[in-house]
Amino acid sequence: MAGFALMHLVPSNSRAAGLCVLALLLLLAAQVQGANLNGTAMPASPGRPSPNYPVPYGATTVAAITEVLNRIRDYLDTDTPARIINKQTGAEVTDFTKPDTNSILQAGAFPIISYEWGVTYSGMLLAAQTTGDSRFQEYVAKRMRLIVQAAPYFRALSETGWPLENDQFRSVIHPNALDDSGSMCAAMIKAQRAGLIEARPLIDHFADYVSTKQFRLADGTLARKRPLADSLWLDDLYMSVPALAQMGKLTGDRKYYNDAVRQVTQFSDRMFNRQLNLYMHGWIAGMSVHPEFHWARANGWALMAMTDLLDVLPEASAIFTYCLAHGINRGWIDPLAYGPMVQLAWNAVATKVNAQGQVEDTCVGTNMGFDPAFYYCRPRSVFAAHGYGSVLLAGAEMIVLTKSDRVVINGGAVQFGKQPADMKAAN
Repeated sequence: MAGFALMHLVPSNSRAAGLCVLALLLLLAAQVQGANLNGTAMPASPGRPSPNYPVPYGATTVAAITEVLNRIRDYLDTDTPARIINKQTGAEVTDFTKPDTNSILQAGAFPIISYEWGVTYSGMLLAAQTTGDSRFQEYVAKRMRLIVQAAPYFRALSETGWPLENDQFRSVIHPNALDDSGSMCAAMIKAQRAGLIEARPLIDHFADYVSTKQFRLADGTLARKRPLADSLWLDDLYMSVPALAQMGKLTGDRKYYNDAVRQVTQFSDRMFNRQLNLYMHGWIAGMSVHPEFHWARANGWALMAMTDLLDVLPEASAIFTYCLAHGINRGWIDPLAYGPMVQLAWNAVATKVNAQGQVEDTCVGTNMGFDPAFYYCRPRSVFAAHGYGSVLLAGAEMIVLTKSDRVVINGGAVQFGKQPADMKAAN
């Protein structure tokens, strides 16, 4: 089964072309979303005008990438507190032996328990690895340890009959959707494998939901009952596959790998347009004429899910930026073809991180739609949590790529690979 998976998942020429299209979608979005981008002109030869690029053009540096990641980490460290408080007094709760209905997770700019924050934790862990800065790791450890410590407290509160709210660990104690379980499960496994936490009971609880409790079609494809019966959401590849893949790595049980591969192949059979090399966002069983809307972020989720799976499968973008850079670093795709693209993609992404460390122009959470206006008119916000983890992942992977010293400027163009020592002679 693993060999079959690799045959389907490793980019062929057509699949690699799909990565190209996805990256270009990212760059186009950065240009047309009203971004105030400072054009960067390359030095011109005498008598020649210099190009005025709509996004910064040229090679980046490890220091520049790291500065962007530091800005995001500092902002999130301040605006995502890791404390349980009494909602009436505001006092911190430190005694977890006596459940109190007034106890809640202190609110911040973003909830620290959510599928978006599962991506953020994964991004922080990768940033710690590639920068060598333990502060990224400490961000994850502090919040994950609180979740592990407080989960039994809120479980005991639930057992008294109290209906838990989301700020009382409802999604941890009683997950009822892939959004509640998959991304957080994958991040917890990564944190445990890094030696930061011991969270096996919670990990198993989340994995059990994904494996045995989420609604599925008759052939085992993970599905939802909304907005219509028997709906497939492309987003759900990321809400399930990384968790299944990481469980396979953690336990050695091949059933998790097999299920992860099955999800990718069965989603793809229904939702991948092989002429466009893009996925549709939503698929409804029984819809005879199916409108296709190729929402960029959903395609990113799918690509990142497959990237996570390939990382751990045994051998036999900002999301796109991460996936392309990761693919080059792992040797899956050609750096000569895709290196310049991913460099430009990162330059565009970096312009979206403001001075406070907020990620601008991130599309808010999006339902499935069947008309173009719904997708074209999605609002954007710095408080859309989806952007932070993706930028952290992309920047961390770009550090690895930048350290490889493959990028050069040749004739004003970004290129990857060995260049002739004597360019004039090479002419």
